[in-house]
Amino acid sequence: MIAFFKGKGRYAIDPLNEFFEKNPVLMKSRDKEVKYFQGYGESLPFREGYFSLVIIDNVLDHTQSPQDVLKETMRVLAPGGFLYLMVNVHTSLGFAVRCLMEMFQIDKGHPHSYTRDGVRRFLENIGFEVCDEELEDYMKSRRSELKSGYLKNKLKVMLGISDIQYEVLAKRR
Repeated sequence: MIAFFKGKGRYAIDPLNEFFEKNPVLMKSRDKEVKYFQGYGESLPFREGYFSLVIIDNVLDHTQSPQDVLKETMRVLAPGGFLYLMVNVHTSLGFAVRCLMEMFQIDKGHPHSYTRDGVRRFLENIGFEVCDEELEDYMKSRRSELKSGYLKNKLKVMLGISDIQYEVLAKRR
């Protein structure tokens, strides 16, 4: 996504950056104008108020501490700066099933689960104001996962834990 935005001062932080740098195919797809760093969202190497826009795309449910990631985002955003956040959310039933999966460490790559309302409250409690949001249609998500041909996706549909993309544009208060 960062390659889409043109301009100076584009940075990408990823805990898997060193892995990506060893893969020539992945390196080919990178924008040469973006500076890529090995790191974690819980500890960003930038001064306070450095950015006018921070993008968190499919990250929050994978982190060790989502609260720390959002606090760091708030710290590096200039007053009035914007956060674009995309995170997979679940229905209330799907959220309950995902919480059980987390408790038993069934899907270690996704240690956190959310509902749309939970993400909104989370953002507002940190100090963001939701300006715009878009929630993928649940039935469309289920159909897509069923058509994918992957057994894992079909199991997700049967368990009621289909991923629903939730996109938010929020402003730092």
